[in-house]
Amino acid sequence: LTFGASIDLDEVSGGISNTGGSQAVYVSGAFGKITMGDTDGALDKVNAEVGSLTAIADDHTSHAGYNGGSGLDNNEVLRYDTSVGNFAVSASLQMDDTANGGNDIVAYGVSTTVGTMAVSVAYQSNDAKDVTAVSAKTDLSGLSVTVNYSEKSTADPATSYEHTALGLGYSIGDVALSANFGNYDYNNNKSADGVGFAANKSLGGGATVMVGYHTSNSVTNVTTDSISVGLGLSF
Repeated sequence: LTFGASIDLDEVSGGISNTGGSQAVYVSGAFGKITMGDTDGALDKVNAEVGSLTAIADDHTSHAGYNGGSGLDNNEVLRYDTSVGNFAVSASLQMDDTANGGNDIVAYGVSTTVGTMAVSVAYQSNDAKDVTAVSAKTDLSGLSVTVNYSEKSTADPATSYEHTALGLGYSIGDVALSANFGNYDYNNNKSADGVGFAANKSLGGGATVMVGYHTSNSVTNVTTDSISVGLGLSF
C-alpha cells in the first residue's frame, strides 16, 4: 500500500487551515487508488482540458469561455480510480452535508487510447442538474490538439449550456506555446467565449519565463483583456 497527502500552502492562513482548504489524502495499491479531499471529481479527472502551460496569473485559462472540467465539484470529493485492460475508470461521490441533505453528487468517467488519440467520456449529476462531457487529445507531428465538449442541464435556462473548446500546443526548442478557445451557448440565447494564449521559455536551472494573455466576451457582452509576465522557479 502507498499512502500520501497533498496541500496547497498558499491557501493555508497563518500556517493553520481552519476552512478545509486545498488538501487531499490518498491510499493506493493493487485494488486501485482512493483519494479524498479537495481533488477532482471523476468527470474532471478523465476530461482532457484544452488549457496548457503556466502563467503567473493564469490569464490564459481565466477567460469567459474557459471550462476547466470541474462540472459540479466542490472541495469535498471521494474518488476511486482503477484500470480495466486499456481503460482507466473513475467514480466519485460528494455528499450533501446541508440541513436537508439528499442532494449528493455522483460522477463516473472512462478514458482510453485509440491509436494515437486519447478519448474520454464522463457523467456527473445530482438531483437538480447533470453534466455530460467528452474529450479527445492527440499529437500531430509535434502539434498537440485537444478538443472537448460538455453539456449541462438544469431547470434554469440561464445556467444550462453546451460548451465547446479547442486547445493547441507546440514547442520550439526551449520555448513552449499554447492557445485555447472556448464557447458557452446557454439555453436562454446568451453566450460567452474567449481565447487564451501562453508562452513558457526555459532559462535553465529551473527558471522559466511565463507569459499569459486572454481576451473574452461575457454573457453581458462585456469584453475584457488580461496579460501577465512573470518568472517561475522550481527547485
